[in-house]
Amino acid sequence: MNTNTKPAGCEPAGVMNRTWESVQGHSTARQYPREGTVAADVLAALRAGQLITSLDAWRDFGTSRLAAIVFDLRRMGWPIVAETIAVPNRHGQRSKIARYHLPATGGGDA
Repeated sequence: MNTNTKPAGCEPAGVMNRTWESVQGHSTARQYPREGTVAADVLAALRAGQLITSLDAWRDFGTSRLAAIVFDLRRMGWPIVAETIAVPNRHGQRSKIARYHLPATGGGDA
């Protein structure tokens, strides 16, 4: 018996390689989060052209759940782009983090 093969259907899902269009439940019509929510504040900042990291979200919006908010906004139809950047950590090493923004064209208008 070969123990190095995976049964059919056990391949990795490839979640890390998904684009915003492939998020299940993606809507082509953009929706807005409820007013007064952190999601609404994050969307307003993104629409104003800001680049947001998880540290920015903690400092500016008081949330540690930026990735979850981005996921929800993508499901609402917002084409949020995540780019991986390297930043120094407190030990002087390089760490990779996500920085989110809306595309320069077509991302800010509904």
